[in-house]
Amino acid sequence: MNFKSLKTLAVNGKQVIVRVDFNVPIKDGRVIDPSRIQAALPTINFLCEQKCRIILLTHLGKPKATHDPACSLQPVFEYLAAILPGVKFAPIVPGTAEAITRSQEVRPGDILLFDNLRFHTGESENDLDFAKNLAALGEIYINEAFSVCHRKAASVSTLPTLLPSAAGFQLQKEVEFLQKIMEKPQRPFIGIIGGAKISTKLPVIRALLEKVDYLLLGGALANTILKAQGIAVGKSLIEESMVSEVKDLNLVTNKLRVPIDVVMAPSVEPDALSQTVAVANVPDEQRILDIGPETLELYKMILQTAKTVVWNGPMGYFELPQFEQGTKQLAEIIAGLNAETVAGGGETLEAINQLKLNDKFTFLSTGGGAMLAFLEGKPLPGLEPLTIE
Repeated sequence: MNFKSLKTLAVNGKQVIVRVDFNVPIKDGRVIDPSRIQAALPTINFLCEQKCRIILLTHLGKPKATHDPACSLQPVFEYLAAILPGVKFAPIVPGTAEAITRSQEVRPGDILLFDNLRFHTGESENDLDFAKNLAALGEIYINEAFSVCHRKAASVSTLPTLLPSAAGFQLQKEVEFLQKIMEKPQRPFIGIIGGAKISTKLPVIRALLEKVDYLLLGGALANTILKAQGIAVGKSLIEESMVSEVKDLNLVTNKLRVPIDVVMAPSVEPDALSQTVAVANVPDEQRILDIGPETLELYKMILQTAKTVVWNGPMGYFELPQFEQGTKQLAEIIAGLNAETVAGGGETLEAINQLKLNDKFTFLSTGGGAMLAFLEGKPLPGLEPLTIE
């Protein structure tokens, strides 16, 4: 897969729209994990060096209205203002006449961040007229948002067809690295998939089983597989509609591994009393909320043989301390391997960031759903307009 590269475009002095993904966690009005912002900086700084006028477009969260204060980009702007001279914030919905007028006032050296793309329904609906209004904001389009490339959104899949377009540095790096991993992995190649919903991850589980030497599962998605195999899971989160869909997954061979012991509790509460039991011994009133120490030991033994590791999704409900050990200890195990290690997904990166292990991984993908779609082998709508035939 070859991309139109940013460095092949004549961008000097031009007005450039950069679709970034600054959908970052915010607490008390402050950005608490700026990883996605930092990943876009090389592209933004390059455009600054080229004396471009830069328009930044992004979404944040899932707004409940056309202007949801909880999804305002003001905290993102405040973070940017501390690290990027010349950045300005226009609390205007992009794709409107007001936004087009404001974009015409941008001067060389300016970086203008508009407010949340999702404040306009045209973004999620992939509306052509909305995309045309976005195109009126600049002369060139750069996609620096791999994490949304699996979505058919106006600013992701339609806008790049309306302007000269190219991939940003981080996007190109992500795709090239994931492509190399999937096409020519060093072996043993081990995949790790966690998280809540088996319905969203079953296709990638099936795809990875065709490529990896081992696939290790955790999180609530493993509960559905356990139930399909006739193992009692108590009140654990499962997807009933998927039980019949996963019955064919073969747990007899060594390739696919599920937890052999679990941490359980009667509820997902901060004061819930947790216990560790063998996976077959979960009572009716208990919930599986993390993998147990024996599972971690088994996974560690397998991972120590690895030359390539791809990880997406937490092992348990790691938002509470009593259920975080599976995810955090797994992160530490992977960080200590002599292997190519790739991790992606918001919660996975959050755990790695909390442990300050970022530089211990070979590559951290900004994408969650996009990474899964890529690993599955699905076409990504945001990449197709950037691809050289």
